[in-house]
Amino acid sequence: MRNGKMELGERIKKRRKELGISVDFVAKELGVSVSTVYRYEDSSIEKIPVHVFDSLCRILQTTPTRLMGNEVDEDTILPENFGSPQEAMEFILKLPTLAAYGGYDLDKLDDRKIMEFANEILHYTWRTGQASVSGQVKPAASPFPAFDTLHVEYHNTLNENCYAVESPDGIEPFGKGSYTIQRYGENNIGAGIFYRGQRYNTCILGYPFETIKTEKQRNELMNAILSSFDQTITHQ
Repeated sequence: MRNGKMELGERIKKRRKELGISVDFVAKELGVSVSTVYRYEDSSIEKIPVHVFDSLCRILQTTPTRLMGNEVDEDTILPENFGSPQEAMEFILKLPTLAAYGGYDLDKLDDRKIMEFANEILHYTWRTGQASVSGQVKPAASPFPAFDTLHVEYHNTLNENCYAVESPDGIEPFGKGSYTIQRYGENNIGAGIFYRGQRYNTCILGYPFETIKTEKQRNELMNAILSSFDQTITHQ
């Protein structure tokens, strides 16, 4: 128990006992040793590999979100339509599922684990800070045509409407299924990454979405992101 909240290992053990499943059975299904399962349950192993965590959720007949102890239930609250890009973004940011897939506890992430989370779960890697001074983003060749014609400008100087982005991040794809979808205008450093996986998708921007200058551009970018979540990749 940590700050009044059960540890991941405690939730795994509790759920296993609720189902009347033995440690031997879990170990056999996961293809690991019994001692490894006990280490999961006593939190000696804090970060469970993604594929193991996914199988563990199946064995325990639960979802990553619930096993991580989060109260949000994506299965029941997904709205049929979003009224605005801001509404869609707020909804996406509230979902803890991505962290849950990797067995990450968001309350415990130090700098090293944050990088692991970015690489293994979000499927991007950080390249550099202060990646651009132009405030302009252009499309990059990718398997996602919704982004092909999108040019974006974000606030990078002091103004009355929004804070200025002084140090946007340069980011790159990490692993299979991850692609660069945007680059900064003056140097081709990656500004946006889209990952399409079998179980979930992610879209990461190196600049804050809310700093995009016009509502039209925000709408177009959000529509491209959401439509690409459902797209079948036609080439690699």
